Amino acid sequence: MNRELKEHSIAAISAFSVLEGSEIQVSLRFCVQKFLNECEAISEILWNSHDKKLRKHIRSVLSISGDSPFSPADFSELRVAFREIEKTGGTEKNLKDKGMENTPEANTGFQELAAFSYDPGAKILTYDGKNYEILPLFLAARDLYASLPFFKELQACTEIFEKNPEDATSLFQKTVLLYKARQFEAALQLTAQVLEIVTDDHESGTTEV
Repeated sequence: MNRELKEHSIAAISAFSVLEGSEIQVSLRFCVQKFLNECEAISEILWNSHDKKLRKHIRSVLSISGDSPFSPADFSELRVAFREIEKTGGTEKNLKDKGMENTPEANTGFQELAAFSYDPGAKILTYDGKNYEILPLFLAARDLYASLPFFKELQACTEIFEKNPEDATSLFQKTVLLYKARQFEAALQLTAQVLEIVTDDHESGTTEV
């Protein structure tokens, strides 16, 4: 599973990088399709309904929250737009396969393509008059990729902490690992939890004395 997550995150990051420099419409559409396809694959792995307990554990290990851009709730609207973009691409491909690229049908297909655009400055995908931010997806893929080399250590810390929620040491070790993975926001959140545990321990000790 880690191998799959790594492959899809690398592919998503690569597609996004190409997307930033893409100027040709057909290439642009292809890059967007590739990027969204890889992100969808990541979403399906992390929230696969076949083994909810395992997926929940993996998300816990990697500190992927329920409001992640990969979560089904957040990704669903973009997935609908993605399907429509795929259909538009299919229209153009079918026309070319039939040798009809210069016919009125082809002009209709290119008009459909005109409804699709991407602003690399704002990182906004526009389709059918609606705007979709895709930068959060790229950042999530980047963070996921950066965390995977530390997966075994993160898993060990997570499992220790799940068995003993008062173990500040294991939580602090996980915080350090996330910091090494440059997941600064997640590391900051865990630091707050560590301080709460340490403070509670200190106050309990003071009370007993």
